[in-house]
Amino acid sequence: MASGDVVRLVNVGDRDYVDAYNGRSYVIPAHGQMMVDWDAVCLWLGHPDANDFDPRNRVRVYEYQRLRSKYGVDAKALEMSLNNTPFDAEALFEAMRPPLEAYDMADQRIMTVADDPNGDFLAPVVAASTSGDMSTIMARLQTMEQEQANLRQQLAMAQRREQALNDAQPIDPDAPKVVSQDQGIPGTVTETTDLVGPSMAPRDPAVSEPTEDKPSRVRVVQS
Repeated sequence: MASGDVVRLVNVGDRDYVDAYNGRSYVIPAHGQMMVDWDAVCLWLGHPDANDFDPRNRVRVYEYQRLRSKYGVDAKALEMSLNNTPFDAEALFEAMRPPLEAYDMADQRIMTVADDPNGDFLAPVVAASTSGDMSTIMARLQTMEQEQANLRQQLAMAQRREQALNDAQPIDPDAPKVVSQDQGIPGTVTETTDLVGPSMAPRDPAVSEPTEDKPSRVRVVQS
């Protein structure tokens, strides 16, 4: 139902029901009925779809409190409390609420907040909402999995591109060479840098002194 729709209200009480909506007065006779606007039904009896699914926005509780105030239930409860008169809150509301029943054009009963303050008849709606929530969650999970797959693919491409750049770099001929020397221990290799230092520089050949003649030779005569 939506604003602008027409609802049939039946007065099941013994007294006429008198109220107003949108600047117009309505009188529904006892045991009579009248076609009224949907918004008028929501104003007089509470919106049927009001719910407490979100604990931060308990709409049905607010609607129930509004109706209790509208029909003087809270004022009567306060008076009875001051007079130490025992009472049941729900029974007091049921006794003071308007005796109206709402029906749609297919003669299906519409359970308003006045008929169902706790929202017990909203259980099928809760199940449908839960199913819809699960569908939304599954769709979000699939989206997240696809995003993760895209990120993994991008990471792999970046790694391959970096490896290709490293392989394409030229080798510097002046870079120090690494020489492996076997120390005689199986499985161990010591790496040293083949650097040319002063201790490893080649030496000039020996030069004889200017005054030195040919080396003396010793002749051995065997007797």
